[in-house]
Amino acid sequence: LKLVAWGGYGPELDELAVWTRLFNENASNGYAVMRLTRDDKLVVYDGLTQERPEGEFQSFSCVFRPTLMACMRAGVSAISADSTFLPLRPDLNMLVCEGECPSAMSNGLTIVPVANHLCFGESGESYIDMWKFMVDYSDGIAAKWLHGITLHADRGPGGCMASALAHVLPSAIFRSCAFHVWQALERNVPPKDRIDRKLFMTLVDTITQEG
Repeated sequence: LKLVAWGGYGPELDELAVWTRLFNENASNGYAVMRLTRDDKLVVYDGLTQERPEGEFQSFSCVFRPTLMACMRAGVSAISADSTFLPLRPDLNMLVCEGECPSAMSNGLTIVPVANHLCFGESGESYIDMWKFMVDYSDGIAAKWLHGITLHADRGPGGCMASALAHVLPSAIFRSCAFHVWQALERNVPPKDRIDRKLFMTLVDTITQEG
């Protein structure tokens, strides 16, 4: 694997290859793959059909079957997606990859992920890989559900998250999440001209309840 990744994450990527194999040995966990390039060709490693991962790391995707099936059975119609920079968020590094029904605590909220995607940077191409992976998982078991979801997320650099969702799941609905909208307000609007945070959240809650 690439010796220098994310400023020194080489050992973690080796561990990720082992984790991928162990995770996939039990189909009830879900399914995970690592994408690598070797000789300008894409190599997909799942630990089941290849003896060892060889190449330069590109991305990793994983679907957690227990939480995915639970969301589908419960009729969950909205999910959220967020990106994190691993060196800045040690609380979320690989905690989401532990256990059959993983969860992590962040800002007082319990995050129960349906899927996890790791890559070197946000891009439309990488997010397209992620959504296609989820749609194709287990012969498309979640395809119908995914096409009907509303996704709350940051649009990403150049709108890459929104465009990737539209490319793979054209009938899904994209909505900017309140947290990222507020972050944008804080960055771009002076405090004296900015709406009060409490009033902002009241408006968001009102719209959510009505919608």
